[in-house]
Amino acid sequence: MAKRSIGAVGCDLPGGVSEFIPFASKASLLDWDVVVFWPTIARYVSRSYEKYNGRPSLSDSDSVALREAAEHWRREMSEALRAGKTVFIFLPGREEVYVDTGERQHSGTGRNRRTTRIVADFNNYKVLPVDLTSM
Repeated sequence: MAKRSIGAVGCDLPGGVSEFIPFASKASLLDWDVVVFWPTIARYVSRSYEKYNGRPSLSDSDSVALREAAEHWRREMSEALRAGKTVFIFLPGREEVYVDTGERQHSGTGRNRRTTRIVADFNNYKVLPVDLTSM
């Protein structure tokens, strides 16, 4: 029996049986027979310096990078499953942050003008191609 290739996104499997794939990678999951996925956004949360409503609020650049990575992995997991690949998803604790939406609201004029960043909720489960809130 041929040895199967194993890709591990966001985690390292013991024994050197898998190839580590960083969460920020743009790798295709179709390159592996079996995929282990660990949806953690701790890398982004640890770089957050601001807080909003008691949760980390990511910078503009980290917000864009996280949303792009999440969309990439949702798409890749869906494609891998459609192609008949085996995908194991381990669910760590829920990690919640606020991401910048890119929208701004302005109030006042002249010296009194204020710009407000509009943020949205985001959590590590939004990386998955299924909605876990309806289950």
